[in-house]
Amino acid sequence: MVGTHAAAVILEVAAILLWWHFAELAEQEAGSVRTQLDEERGRAESARAEGIEREALTERQRAEANAGASQRLGLEAHRIRERAEAAAAAVASLDHQAGMLRQSVQEIAQRCQQAATTAATGQETTDAAGGVARSAGSSRRCPRSPT
Repeated sequence: MVGTHAAAVILEVAAILLWWHFAELAEQEAGSVRTQLDEERGRAESARAEGIEREALTERQRAEANAGASQRLGLEAHRIRERAEAAAAAVASLDHQAGMLRQSVQEIAQRCQQAATTAATGQETTDAAGGVARSAGSSRRCPRSPT
């Protein structure tokens, strides 16, 4: 009986040692799996962070490009506005000059009308004076002297 009891104790110790050995192996395997998962999670986080950083960089570059384009468009709009103002000033100047020219043409037309009226009056006066002179010349004929 003592032998059986000793054999049972030895068997129990061997089982405990085997169980402890497999527990150690399982714990090591779980640790390596946990390490692999942590590494994979770290790589995934790094990849996600890099992706976010790339997207942010791309978005920042796009925003800078848009800001540059916006600034160029603003400058171009300013230039166009200046040119439009210059063109409007030129048109206003031309309109003023056209008004002055129109006024000058009207004054010339009035002077021509006055000159025509004066000429017509002078012609009538000349015609009337010529008629009076003719009638006076026929009534005052000098007799011809016989020679």
